[in-house]
Amino acid sequence: MTSSEKPKIRLLGICGSPRKGNSLFLLQQAFDEILKAYPDEVEEEIYVFGQTPFAPCDACGAHRRLKGECRIRDGFQELRDRWLDADGIIYSLPVYHMSIPGQVKCFIDRLGNSLGYY
Repeated sequence: MTSSEKPKIRLLGICGSPRKGNSLFLLQQAFDEILKAYPDEVEEEIYVFGQTPFAPCDACGAHRRLKGECRIRDGFQELRDRWLDADGIIYSLPVYHMSIPGQVKCFIDRLGNSLGYY
C-alpha cells in the first residue's frame, strides 16, 4: 500500500438467524448498497450463525486464567476474532419472543467474558 492509499474499512455482517432467509437477504442488500456507494473503501464479510453451534457461557471463569480465551471449543473463537478485527459490525437478526436468537445471545455473553467485562 502506498502512502496515498487509504486502508479499506472492514465491515463484518452478522446474520443471527439460524436459517437462511430474510435476515440474510436484508444483510446482503445492505452490503450491496454500501459497496455501491463506497466500492474502493469497504471490505465486507458476512458471518451466518446458523452454520455453527454456540454453547452458552457456563460462568466457569476460565477466561481469566486463559487470557480471554474461552475453554469451550466451538465457533466462538473464530467469530470473536473476526468481530475484534472489524472496523464496523452490522447485525441482521430475527426477533424471537421479544429477544434475539439464542445463539447470538450465547455469543454476546461469552464475548463480554472473553474481553474482561464481567
